[in-house]
Amino acid sequence: MVRVYFETDGYSELVAKFDSEDTFFACVEALEDNARKHNFDMVTESIDEEIDLATEVEDALVEYDQYLSSTDGVTEEESRETIERYLKNK
Repeated sequence: MVRVYFETDGYSELVAKFDSEDTFFACVEALEDNARKHNFDMVTESIDEEIDLATEVEDALVEYDQYLSSTDGVTEEESRETIERYLKNK
């Protein structure tokens, strides 16, 4: 999420929120025009990157699966079964 602020002399006001950076960048020029129109000096933004923990865990497990398959002599099937058991118990 991108939060957009208009700022002047140590004062800032939240004026918009965007779900994507692409949408924000498409609107920057209009936001800057609007800020000047309302006597603000600049437009600033704060970008919050939300982390989906479940996706991070699954990605880590896939990487671990690949590691085990290549180094410990554990078959890919055994490793996959371990991951599936883990995911079912989440």
